[in-house]
Amino acid sequence: MTRWGTVEAEFNTGATRLADVYAAGDIVRGASLVVWAIKDGRDMRPPFSRVRQRRGDRGGVTGPTVSGPSAGNGSHDACHRDQIAWPRAGWQSATGAAVLVSALLGLTQPAACAGAGKFVPPSGCESFATIQNRACSVSVMWRCAVAPEGDFWEANFSPEGLESIVGYDREYQWLDAAYSWDSSREEFAPPAVDRISRGDLLETGIDTFDFTMRRVTPDRRYDIRVVGADMLTGTTATIDGYTLDEVLTRLEIIDDEGVVEYASKGTQYYSRDLGLFFYGAEEVLGPDGDVSTYDDRPADIILPGEPGFGDTEPLYGCDLQDAAFTPAAPGPAQKETLDDQI
Repeated sequence: MTRWGTVEAEFNTGATRLADVYAAGDIVRGASLVVWAIKDGRDMRPPFSRVRQRRGDRGGVTGPTVSGPSAGNGSHDACHRDQIAWPRAGWQSATGAAVLVSALLGLTQPAACAGAGKFVPPSGCESFATIQNRACSVSVMWRCAVAPEGDFWEANFSPEGLESIVGYDREYQWLDAAYSWDSSREEFAPPAVDRISRGDLLETGIDTFDFTMRRVTPDRRYDIRVVGADMLTGTTATIDGYTLDEVLTRLEIIDDEGVVEYASKGTQYYSRDLGLFFYGAEEVLGPDGDVSTYDDRPADIILPGEPGFGDTEPLYGCDLQDAAFTPAAPGPAQKETLDDQI
């Protein structure tokens, strides 16, 4: 231990003085933004297979599976068994916008086969898009028959496996989200001061928002306020044959004590043909005012029947040190603060 009460560990490797014991994040840095804890954990990449503890309702129905490679390397069975258990109550009580997503994000697969498979959505659901992004991530999107019309889900994968699942309504309002890196869950807490509205963005060129999510971590329950806006720039970009609108974004997530947990600004993209938002380049403000830049623009937009549809292994940018960084908040809904019209 250090004199500040933190664990003494190497920042780059996470190694402590104890054999096979690693540490990263707040326990080493002290209190800081969650994005730094995420980055530290991914930078150290300790030389052992990560085993994530399952959490949530173990009596859930069979969820989406990630099927691994079938080649004779001994990893197929381990990857094929990895799945997410979806709470029964979430599907049976799917009314209005309050459709629950899984609180079970831990995959017990070894690192060698994590993310290297095909995504299979829950029973009664159908995948409709796979996005290979530039910063070593993959997004898979699906809809379910039991959900309100227009609701959909997005799973994000890095080379280590499943990172997050986010549920949206037809206007792209965040409904529910679960993150594997800190075992947290966020659920929309209506009524909102200003809901996210894709319709307002397309009609007026700008959409502000201000709403509350109820956040649950392994050791804390509290409300977070999410504020910001999106603004169309009037310019377009062509990516993988699709014409995409450029969207300026700014986002702030504020905890129940008024502390800004997360702040970012940047550019995202929207496809009018597909009705989907895509990640882009963003700047994330660090705890000391430092700014880190990440570019997770789409490289391949893959629809059903096309090669690579349903793949969960990232193909682009994985040789970069920070490529696997995934924004702490879901990209499509990131917004601009109300007092700053971008």
